[in-house]
Amino acid sequence: MKISADQLVDECKTLYVAGQETTNTLLSWMILLLSIHQDWQEEARREVLRVFGPDKTPDSDGITRLKLVIILFCPFNFFILFS
Repeated sequence: MKISADQLVDECKTLYVAGQETTNTLLSWMILLLSIHQDWQEEARREVLRVFGPDKTPDSDGITRLKLVIILFCPFNFFILFS
């Protein structure tokens, strides 16, 4: 089966919009829930400061040590991290 260039462009647009909508929804819910549960927000902030300090630029090694932040951003990662 062959698809035209126009169909390929349409499929790319669909994937882009779907990915953007998913990310926007995740971030919106996370911001709402952290504003409601400020104790979790403060704990995540403490974790980031503990791993990186006030002046260090985040890097991939440090990000993998942010267990609570990873759980908050991607709840399904909880099962990966602690299985």
